[in-house]
Amino acid sequence: MQVANDKVVSLAYTLRDAKGEMLDSANASDPLHYLHGHNNLLPAFEANLLGAVVGQKVEFKLSAADGYGEYETANLQEIDRAHLPAGQDPEPGMAILADFGGGRRPFPITKVTATHITIDLNHPLAGQELHFSVEVLEIRDAEPVEVAHGHVHLPGMHHH
Repeated sequence: MQVANDKVVSLAYTLRDAKGEMLDSANASDPLHYLHGHNNLLPAFEANLLGAVVGQKVEFKLSAADGYGEYETANLQEIDRAHLPAGQDPEPGMAILADFGGGRRPFPITKVTATHITIDLNHPLAGQELHFSVEVLEIRDAEPVEVAHGHVHLPGMHHH
């Protein structure tokens, strides 16, 4: 069986930046599971695995444009400190929880003035070349409910 659309793929991987620093990983005892062809991972990541078989090791790099996009200074957002909870003393390097349409997540504070803070809305990996080492551990046909929902259902995971 090969990696293809509507297949559940389990894999181990290591993600490194252009300098070789490890950014993320999953090993065989706690693999990443995803439904291929349903935009659960970066499209260029999935394209590099298309046709791979169990046991195959694939190494590839993605440009910033094919990864999480270029770093955009337009994604620096200035916020009036009056909108922050009372008693907070923000400093650069700290993060603020906010929802800008993608759910609540932390955004790093890059600048603090007497009246405003600046936060960075870029993805943490924006502007970086990504180097992947991937091993395909398992491939199976997706269940119809997984295809309908657009993601993997692991044992013990139930929702409607």
